[in-house]
Amino acid sequence: MPQLDPSTFGTQLFWLFLTFSTLFFIAWKIALPRMTDVLNARRDRVDGDLEKAEALKSDAEEVLASYEKALADATSKAQGLHHQLAQELADERTKQQEALSHTLLEETRAAEARIAGEKSDAVDNIRDATLSVVQSAAQRLIGTDIAEQDADRAIRAALEESRT
Repeated sequence: MPQLDPSTFGTQLFWLFLTFSTLFFIAWKIALPRMTDVLNARRDRVDGDLEKAEALKSDAEEVLASYEKALADATSKAQGLHHQLAQELADERTKQQEALSHTLLEETRAAEARIAGEKSDAVDNIRDATLSVVQSAAQRLIGTDIAEQDADRAIRAALEESRT
């Protein structure tokens, strides 16, 4: 094998050194800077993406906080409106109940007045009917006519006696 011949070791070492140095120089001056640039660009892009993600996260947190605040404000406002409406309805119901109570009281008073009038009329009718019955009964029993005033006094006395 020619590569194991000791007489060619010097030239082999020379070409090995020259080839290695050339490849090392090419890698050092051309390939390595390109790889470094690619790695730096990738790191910058990742850093930029992380910064954008942080900015978007903070924006999202701000939007969420403003949404929660708006929701809390709307809830508070809705509760206030609910309480106000409930109070207005309660006030309106109270007014209507008072008006109904007043109307019923007036109608009750009017009905009581009508009843009292009817009762008075009934008492007068009873007195008139009783007056004629008493006069007829006295004429049949006694055989004489009783004066209307005397019969009226007797009826009134009987009514007063029944009330007590």
